[in-house]
Amino acid sequence: MTRIEQPTVPPMPIKEEDKEWLVIKFKDGEIAHYPPNEYTDYYYDKVCFVVIRDKQWVGIYNIDEIKWIEVVDGDESNISRH
Repeated sequence: MTRIEQPTVPPMPIKEEDKEWLVIKFKDGEIAHYPPNEYTDYYYDKVCFVVIRDKQWVGIYNIDEIKWIEVVDGDESNISRH
């Protein structure tokens, strides 16, 4: 049987004016917050979620461990509800 690889989705550039907080909540209750100045891009390839800063991977997360991912308006007061 030949295994067919799923193509990965290339990262989509994020415009500077569209920058927002990236919030990742894990099944164990932990939360990762990425303010706009700590990431420049992100992508998902059905196995993991990758956070990128200046072409370097700064976070790689197994999708099975993630409860949800949300992009939140840049106002830090919106982040506190998580």
